[in-house]
Amino acid sequence: MTKNKPFIPAYFLKNRHSQTCFPSWFRRQVEPKFEIEEFELDDGDFVECYWNSKPKIDEHKPIVILFHGLTGSFYSTYIQGIMNALEVAGFSSVLMHFRGCSGKPNRLPRSYHSGDTGDARAWIAYIAKNYPKNNLYAVGYSLGGNVLLKLLGEDAQYLRRCH
Repeated sequence: MTKNKPFIPAYFLKNRHSQTCFPSWFRRQVEPKFEIEEFELDDGDFVECYWNSKPKIDEHKPIVILFHGLTGSFYSTYIQGIMNALEVAGFSSVLMHFRGCSGKPNRLPRSYHSGDTGDARAWIAYIAKNYPKNNLYAVGYSLGGNVLLKLLGEDAQYLRRCH
């Protein structure tokens, strides 16, 4: 077992603000190859979901479902970064855009908020049904993390397939 070393930031990143901002200003990602799936919701609206390394139906590749933060999207560097890292590690990943965040106008005059778990619940159920042999994982950033955590608190048994 190795002993953890204390964190020592680079000389030009001494405070937490510069450490937070630096990646968004200077980290450039190679855009992952993606396939767009328009997922129809029960209320007649839709969300766009961007797949990276989408598995074939009979493939047992693990799937990571991603939920972005406020104003985030597939084009956010943190989303592209995690998708690239997951692909290298042998995972499929899919980002569910919240309503109106993919750049395509929605059909209904309804938006998303951090307490609305319905769209995420429907998307996870759809993936679980269509990929029954794949291990499912979920990652949420900021607002997306709140949605995911609220969903787990509402009905953890419902999400028993997610790790």
